[in-house]
Amino acid sequence: MRTINRYIEPTITYGQMNLLFHIRNLWREMATWTRTYLASRYSDIGAEDVFDRLYQIPQKLGNVVRMIFGSQAAEQYVQLLSVQLVLVREIIEAQMTGNADLVDEKVQQLYQNAEERIKLVASVNPFWDETIVRNLLYTYHQYTIEEITTYLAGDYQRNIDIYDRLLQHSDSIGDYFAQGLFNFLSYTPQQNNQQ
Repeated sequence: MRTINRYIEPTITYGQMNLLFHIRNLWREMATWTRTYLASRYSDIGAEDVFDRLYQIPQKLGNVVRMIFGSQAAEQYVQLLSVQLVLVREIIEAQMTGNADLVDEKVQQLYQNAEERIKLVASVNPFWDETIVRNLLYTYHQYTIEEITTYLAGDYQRNIDIYDRLLQHSDSIGDYFAQGLFNFLSYTPQQNNQQ
């Protein structure tokens, strides 16, 4: 008897592929709309309308989570991500009023919120590692806070550099979450490698 080892390529549907692409883009959308909100808030032009648009992103991400991991995980994720956006808005407000103590308090709450999201996503998908997710989210928050600080300080050259890094990093986050979803969707516990 002759045995041939071969790798069986995981397969996903076209719809699942689109879902992966969608989740990847939502992270870039988050960075872009956060920046747009910052600019609109600082210039006092249409800030609430922009925040309303930004605030739609958690529900979009929640819809993806719901399709794959169920309603309970989706509702928790939407709630936690929505709180993140409110905290970012509160950090901007506190910085604009010069309230350093409130900025520190809100930043601490932002990282506590990140810890809750990290535990949630790692609990629903074994292909999302807590340490990697923590590094990705903490870096995202660090860049966001630097973006806010440099924008409000008028350090636009540095702000542009940070925004470029934030966009690249949001792609990395999207790639990581998309890869984890791909692995989850295509995983079969015992693939037969013999013919």
